[in-house]
Amino acid sequence: DHARTQIQQFLADGSIRLDNILLKRDDERQVCVNFSTSSVKIGNDRAVLAIVHDVTERRRAEQRIATQHATTRILAESSALDEAAPKILEAICECLEWTVGELWLVDKQAGVLKNVVIWQRTPVQQFVEASHQRVFPPGVGLPGHIWTTGKTHWLPDLSKDENFPRGAAAAKAGLRSGLGLPILRGQEVVGVLEFFSSENTEPDSSLLAMLESIGSQIWQFIERTQHQEDLRKSEDRHRKIVETTTEGVWVLNSQDETTFVNRRMAQMLGYTVDEMVGKGVLDLLNKDDREAAAAILKRLHQGVVEQLDFMFPRRDGQKICAMVSASL
Repeated sequence: DHARTQIQQFLADGSIRLDNILLKRDDERQVCVNFSTSSVKIGNDRAVLAIVHDVTERRRAEQRIATQHATTRILAESSALDEAAPKILEAICECLEWTVGELWLVDKQAGVLKNVVIWQRTPVQQFVEASHQRVFPPGVGLPGHIWTTGKTHWLPDLSKDENFPRGAAAAKAGLRSGLGLPILRGQEVVGVLEFFSSENTEPDSSLLAMLESIGSQIWQFIERTQHQEDLRKSEDRHRKIVETTTEGVWVLNSQDETTFVNRRMAQMLGYTVDEMVGKGVLDLLNKDDREAAAAILKRLHQGVVEQLDFMFPRRDGQKICAMVSASL
């Protein structure tokens, strides 16, 4: 509709304006231009004045900013790499107009890089299958080369690279150029990102710097989610130990309110766990016992470790004598 309106305008008065038009040069490289015309009277004749403005660099800068923002948002909203990775590859490929994006992770035990995620902007199934079917040891292929060097590597012409085993599949898929960059933990390569295009592309230092920054963000995300998973597993182990012990466990906050009890502790006092959580410890004692308990709690807050016998009232009115070991 926009193009039809512009053509009608041009036929009416010779003026037209088209923005962000992609043109292909003789060397197959693309440029982005804004194109406008206007009708000019020269003597008794009318001519059309055309102005073409190259906005390639501005468009690239806008694409880089959009890519960075999209990646940051995805990492902030994701809880695991298998959730974030496909979205990151999609955002990078869509914003930068790459055809394929891939993530490879190091398998230390096997000593190879394994492909974990592939995203394709347009169908290139033969190349996708070639990637899925391969693993790369150090030095072999683009992933292996980056694993060895720890540096970003750009392939402006895939057909001329002798260390690209997927070359035949890339040619059938119409892929012409590509790049790979490391995901680094300090100086150690833990993964590789690859991107391929059906266009001829040339190294772009600003783009490479931005992608390397994204690689760093991905490692920080991996490290953070690994720590969170390790903490969750540790808490699960601790919870299982606490829940299966034959002793009662009672945890209070700084206001002496119950934040955790195991089932054994609740059973000893005749309550359920849910009934005790959130209750102040003094609220669960008889009036006659509160003064002594308050004195014990005061000493605990002062850092005194207590070990003593205490008479606890059960919910049914009976009392039980328990040996208490308490500390901050």
